[in-house]
Amino acid sequence: MRETDIDRAIGFLVEDVVLALGNMRGALDWFSDDAGLTADQRRAGLERLGRQIARIEDRLRAITPPPPARPAEFRSRRSRRPPAA
Repeated sequence: MRETDIDRAIGFLVEDVVLALGNMRGALDWFSDDAGLTADQRRAGLERLGRQIARIEDRLRAITPPPPARPAEFRSRRSRRPPAA
């Protein structure tokens, strides 16, 4: 069977997610050890985790078509919140 561009993109994304999850696991282990972390260190670690998650989401959006619009009754509460000022 011939590998298509989408197959390669999906394979890349899966490998990328696996690596990112490994990095996140390391960060979470670091948090759980609680080796006298300062508030700034905790904040920096949480921001790093947030950036890693955002990168995965961005890569996924870059290679996949947008999902169809969902009916209002199926939207999450999160999507109905007004934007933060």
